[in-house]
Amino acid sequence: METPDVSAAFRAEITRRDASAAPWLESIPDLWRRLSGAWGLTTVGPARTGRTSLVVPVVTPSGARAALKLVSPVVSMEAEASALGAFGGRGAVTLLDADTARQAMLLEWAVGPALSELADEGAAMSIAGELCHELAAATPPPGAPRLAEQASGWVAQLRAQHEVAQESESALSDQHIEVAAEIIQDLASDDTSTLTHGDLSLSNILQADADRWVAIDPLLLVGTVANEAHTVVRSHVATISRTDDPVVLLTDWTRRFTEAAGVDHAVAQAISFARYVSSYYWESQNHGAPTNVAGLRRVALSLARSI
Repeated sequence: METPDVSAAFRAEITRRDASAAPWLESIPDLWRRLSGAWGLTTVGPARTGRTSLVVPVVTPSGARAALKLVSPVVSMEAEASALGAFGGRGAVTLLDADTARQAMLLEWAVGPALSELADEGAAMSIAGELCHELAAATPPPGAPRLAEQASGWVAQLRAQHEVAQESESALSDQHIEVAAEIIQDLASDDTSTLTHGDLSLSNILQADADRWVAIDPLLLVGTVANEAHTVVRSHVATISRTDDPVVLLTDWTRRFTEAAGVDHAVAQAISFARYVSSYYWESQNHGAPTNVAGLRRVALSLARSI
């Protein structure tokens, strides 16, 4: 029974995020033995690593391909498992089994590729919108956090980031911040009861088979699907920021997403502006790659003209 290999890069990323997670890394061989024994799993390929989790390709006793996901202590598995349970395989990868105590999930195998690799970026935006429309049919679990509840904290964080940016002379204008804060504050009164992915990007949408795409790594968040437009379109922010007028391409791709998802384009565009402002501040104040920081700033300033 082969134990999954854990790369030095993954070890470094986990301990960088939380040094106290080091014992979990050492426990992976034992976790694998216990879980593979309990679920009758056999490895069929090298482990894949994300930022906080390890995914092992396996075969179940029935001979079906599956993925064993070991979630590090850096994050909680409960929200993801709850969201996947609510989606029930409709628009998202199917949850086959879960061991909450060991932070492990057995998931359907999605062979890929990711939607981010589709050559036709506009078509990818439409596919993501269709998938969001499918996810929206799910019933939210009781007590699922709401986007509206996060609005006041988001505004406070934005204003604090603005003060820091002013000190480093990297700030956007006060007017930009006030517009963004007003957009965010409007979300506080949003009573949408839709269960969304919460952090959807083209990279976490995988092809499960010839005509089926599925989302992976969902958060547990109830709110407007218009909020998802930002992270979906931002998947290709480097391409957008290099164009002569970023708003033209950004608007086209956002519209392709919103039409397929069945949500208001103007609302999605406004929320996206607020999120570009927040993203620019976060990346610039947390050692983001200079090219990414510059791209986010350019898109935020360009989009401000159309809000």
